[in-house]
Amino acid sequence: MKENKDGDPHRYYDEYLAMNERLPMLARKVEGLLISNGYKVLSKLPTTIVQDKDRRTVLPHKTVATMAGIGWIGKSAMLVTNEVGSALRLIVVLTDAPLECGTPIKKSQCSPECAICAYVCPGSAIQGTILWKVGMDRERFFHAEDCYAGARARARTELNIDATICGLCMSNCPFTKQGLGYE
Repeated sequence: MKENKDGDPHRYYDEYLAMNERLPMLARKVEGLLISNGYKVLSKLPTTIVQDKDRRTVLPHKTVATMAGIGWIGKSAMLVTNEVGSALRLIVVLTDAPLECGTPIKKSQCSPECAICAYVCPGSAIQGTILWKVGMDRERFFHAEDCYAGARARARTELNIDATICGLCMSNCPFTKQGLGYE
């Protein structure tokens, strides 16, 4: 994350690819464990997630995470946690197993004054002053199409690849920097 914040996205991209490969394997292991104990499961693997024309899914991973009390939606529409900010990747396994969950987080815990993510976004996708709360339409504070365009442009310029990868909002987030211990 620190290298990405400082302008070099190569390690961030490598970690991103590694996690995208590893997460479905972890989900399948959790599935197997739950099924072997008699529970029903439904994994939300990347291959089963369908985006609509507005880049939305029926049940986003980060929505499940807010409902489980893991974090909140930040100004960049990314999941943010107190522990690691936005420096995390998610995979969801839904189950009928009696698991303990945290208290749902229903509103952003970002500072109203902070707009670092908006300043560093190459796509100008982040409004920067509006805080998320449950039920709020994403377009009020974040524009997915602008993020997509900015991330693709950054990937072409910085990595010389045709992909959608950026992460500047995540690596510059004060919660991420504090959680990972860098400035």
